[in-house]
Parts: sequence; C-alpha cells; structure tokens
Amino acid sequence: MTAGTRLKKYLEIKRIKNLHDQVKMAFEQCDLVAHSWDHIYRDTINAIWIGEAEGADMEIVLPAILLHDIGFLHNPDPSVHNVIGAQKGADWLGAWSDAGKKKISDCILCHKGKTAGFDTEPPSLEARVVHDADLLEKIGKIGILQGVRSYIEFGQRGLTDHQDYKDLQAIVKRRVDFGSAVFLTRTGKEIADRRGGILIRRDFFRDLLTELEEYET
Repeated sequence: MTAGTRLKKYLEIKRIKNLHDQVKMAFEQCDLVAHSWDHIYRDTINAIWIGEAEGADMEIVLPAILLHDIGFLHNPDPSVHNVIGAQKGADWLGAWSDAGKKKISDCILCHKGKTAGFDTEPPSLEARVVHDADLLEKIGKIGILQGVRSYIEFGQRGLTDHQDYKDLQAIVKRRVDFGSAVFLTRTGKEIADRRGGILIRRDFFRDLLTELEEYET
C-alpha cells in the first residue's frame, strides 16, 4: 500500500479530513521553509507507518502529528513552538472530546523528546509515535536537507535570541549536537536504521564543521 493510499484511508474519517484540510491550508499560506506543509505531510506518513505497526490510537496520533508544529504559525522561536502548539491545539479540535484534546496536547508538547534544547518525556504510546515520526525527519539524508532548511527559515526570521542560527557555522555546530534523542518505538528505530540512523546526519555536519573551521580567523 502506497503512502498516499494509507493517508487516504484516514481522510475518509470526517473530523480527520476536516482537520487535515484546515492545517494544510494554514501552512501553505505561510512562508515557513523547514516547517512547511511538505514537512507536516512526511511526518504524517511517518506517523501512519509507525502508529499502525505499534497499535496506537490513530485518531489521537493523526491530529497530534498534523498540529505538532502549529506553534510556528504563532511564534518563530523554535524553543517554545511545542508549548505554544500544545496551548493552541484545542482551537483546532472541536470534534474531539476534552480527554482526546488532552492526549493530543500532550503529544504536541512532548514531540521533541530529548533532542538538543529540549527535555520532555512522551507520556503515552501515541506521544512516542508522534515523537518518532518527527525524529525521522531529523536523520538520514532528509535530516541533512532539513538542517539546511532550518538554517534558511530561522536565519531569515532574524532570531536575535538564538545566536546559534546567526550564520552557517553557528547552525552547523548546533546540528552536530543532537542531544540525547533516541527512537522510542521499535518501528521508528527500524525505519531509522534503514536510513543510516542519526549518525549519517551527525557525521555530515561534523565534516562540514571541519571544513568551515578553515575559514575561522
């Protein structure tokens, strides 16, 4: 079954279809580079692959993964986007119960796990699925590209409180430090291993940093 076919199955559920379309429109209307709709789409497919294999509640996983980066629609600061996203998520979830909203909010809040600059603990299977779905975007060759796109996005936005985004060398140093992030589901780890894991990205940015150091004065 193709990725598109898997997603189409869930879009037959009215509340998921409505949320998907609203989120897609919102992200397509913004000028985000790294955290754009194509990132959300790939994360959504990742979440389907992982969530189905792990037996997660997909009506919690899918809204959470669709909304996990909505914090960027309100504030460009990456250090708070998970908190803002968790707070704003309820505005999009009128079709879910209060208990469902809480579970989804927890997924959004903790989706960064232990990546550099974050220290959260996904509290449920669904939250671990969302975490791993997003972490897959940070590894392998896609992770390298996303690192470059993050440099463009945050650099253009002039994040004066984050000097680690001020120039190419600063952001490469940040990309070498990946924190203590690990995959929290068996399926996420298996997919990551097929893509070369975290090391392929870390090694690329480490080699790039070595080249850039030749330009230091």
